[in-house]
Amino acid sequence: MTVFFVRSRMNPFASLTGILVMALVMVAMFYIAKGVFWLLMKTAVFLLAGAILLHWPTVIGYVRWLLRTWKHSILQGMLATALSVVLYPVLFGFLFLRALLHRLVIRFERHAQREQHAEFVDFEELESSLADKRRKSAPAPSDRYADLFE
Repeated sequence: MTVFFVRSRMNPFASLTGILVMALVMVAMFYIAKGVFWLLMKTAVFLLAGAILLHWPTVIGYVRWLLRTWKHSILQGMLATALSVVLYPVLFGFLFLRALLHRLVIRFERHAQREQHAEFVDFEELESSLADKRRKSAPAPSDRYADLFE
């Protein structure tokens, strides 16, 4: 019978090291999230103003959705409103990114429409014809494949 590992040779601190690394990663993620949330809190008003300036229907659409949620189900409306108030920095950041995305989509659509409906450029007809160009680019008669190009 083959023994794949011997228990006496295993490091007793191997599992402890894994647990410590996992705890350090979790603490680092917590401080990163805390920093991002702090930054969003400090810039929340500017993010909301930017969202309104970039694409105001995005903000109005969110408010309309909130009102429809209140009309549809009071409990869901209260929950959505409470989460909007508590998580306002995240909400304002989301609204800003959504307004920015809407503005970019509108800009790309306008650009595509301009390209699609663009006027053609006038051109001048050249004096030389295609046959003249072929004669000029014909291979020398000493070439053994010259008869293939005539």
